[in-house]
Amino acid sequence: RVKGLEDVRLYRNKLGDLCFSATVAEYVPWHTILRGKYDPDTGKYRDCIVMESPVDSKFEKNWLPITGTDDVIYHWFPLQVGKFNGAKMKIHTRHATPWFFRHLRGSGAPARTKNELWALTHFVIGEHPRNYYSCIVVLDDVTYSPKRVSVPFLFHSTHVEFSMNIRVIGKNIKCIYSTLDDNPCEITFRIKDEDWIQVYN
Repeated sequence: RVKGLEDVRLYRNKLGDLCFSATVAEYVPWHTILRGKYDPDTGKYRDCIVMESPVDSKFEKNWLPITGTDDVIYHWFPLQVGKFNGAKMKIHTRHATPWFFRHLRGSGAPARTKNELWALTHFVIGEHPRNYYSCIVVLDDVTYSPKRVSVPFLFHSTHVEFSMNIRVIGKNIKCIYSTLDDNPCEITFRIKDEDWIQVYN
């Protein structure tokens, strides 16, 4: 069991406070989400809240907070978005998604660009070894309705590759990813028009 915080994601809440969410298995006898506020000047986090699962699950990971709001993406199949309220997260929006979305998890909290949210996701094939592939899912930034998904891609190889961030800079996408939970690397790439699949509800 890992002590401390895993899979830390930074975001700003509705009030503009710099916040974090993370997976923890130290404070309760299962995996859940811890959220709170983060001070980059001191490196300290405070006002921490251990979150309750909205479905009484004993294994919660990969919640994606949506910066500038108190909303969080909970699941991709169907797409479920909830709102933070103390130690609870209540689902308030659901959208049907294609069967492929049942395989998507995490990964990077959505980046806002124009009237869209671009979220980095991943899926896993196999067990030994586990092969990771990534996709970008584009949502409407008001309704959270899915609009399109990228063709799956690799950052470097089919080993365990994980990224928890995505930035959209003009026509380019920038991510920092790790391989086998080590060796963080930065990558900038572009997804062309023909690399998208439209999502129809």
